[in-house]
Amino acid sequence: ALHTPSILDPASHANGAVRLLAQVHEDATSIMFVMRANPNTLACYSFALNNPENRIYISRIHAGGSWTNLATTPFPIANHTDYHLEATCFGTRLTLKVWQAGSPEPLQPQLTASDATYTQGAMGPIIYKAPGSAPAPITGEIDDVYFALYPSATSYGSS
Repeated sequence: ALHTPSILDPASHANGAVRLLAQVHEDATSIMFVMRANPNTLACYSFALNNPENRIYISRIHAGGSWTNLATTPFPIANHTDYHLEATCFGTRLTLKVWQAGSPEPLQPQLTASDATYTQGAMGPIIYKAPGSAPAPITGEIDDVYFALYPSATSYGSS
């Protein structure tokens, strides 16, 4: 098991990468992973697989729930299909890589953004109804979640 001081204090996660396997079951369902989240205000970075829009996003979610999209691109999403997501936060660099299970992993992230608003916080997966979607069940799956902390400086750069 990985043990660092930030494991004891989840609100102090700063630099790291997460990989997970995700599947949406309904057209209105989307999946996101949040990093550097403030548990009190819910301000965070969001790495999302948006099913209704067939897009992937890196966003900054502000206290109160409004958001700013930092990077986005079209990405075909099918219900009942497994997708790998890999999100990273390192210093001001944020990346997202998504690919269908069984397909080759992309060599580079599809999305890269730079933002210095949030420097540390909690993290976790969320299954949600995309804003603007018609009323519908919210069903999906998240599996095989793996999170690795980066030290303050590695071959990825420095913070």
